[in-house]
Amino acid sequence: MSSMQQQEQEQAVVYCSNEQEYFQAIESAGPHKLVVVDCYAEWCPPCKQIAPVFDALARENSQTTNDIVFVKVDVDKVPTIKSILGVWAMPSFFFLKDGNKVGSFMGANENLLRKGIANDGYVEKWLELKRYLDVLIGKNKVEKKFKQAKAMGAADKSNIELWPVATVFRYTYG
Repeated sequence: MSSMQQQEQEQAVVYCSNEQEYFQAIESAGPHKLVVVDCYAEWCPPCKQIAPVFDALARENSQTTNDIVFVKVDVDKVPTIKSILGVWAMPSFFFLKDGNKVGSFMGANENLLRKGIANDGYVEKWLELKRYLDVLIGKNKVEKKFKQAKAMGAADKSNIELWPVATVFRYTYG
């Protein structure tokens, strides 16, 4: 990465190395901006996998609307933020408005990250429905059902068992 690219990336993402920097980043966003917080760890392979996507989304936002604040916190270096947000797996993403959590998810899921950004941070409703379907249908069958649902499309309600799965698939996995 060139020094110019690194400088652009650093301007697009706020890296918090302590609790004070984190709270300052949240406060500086004000009441109307969405704040996307990436809680990661240096040793975490999925964190490294999703990092370029997070950075690209931050750069894209800073070059266009600049209405979202992207924050990264290494939870091993700032464990108080880990406790405050309730992080128990990495990476974890939190969407905040006016300092309050509006959505969150765990894992290196680019689609959910994009959905959260596009939907002003509201990702939980799709995750809750997916968890419900995991229990209802059986976790080992969900992948097969998602493939059937994707082939069917969310608009076709002829198969009552697959229709909610197709809807979740469309909104969660694009």
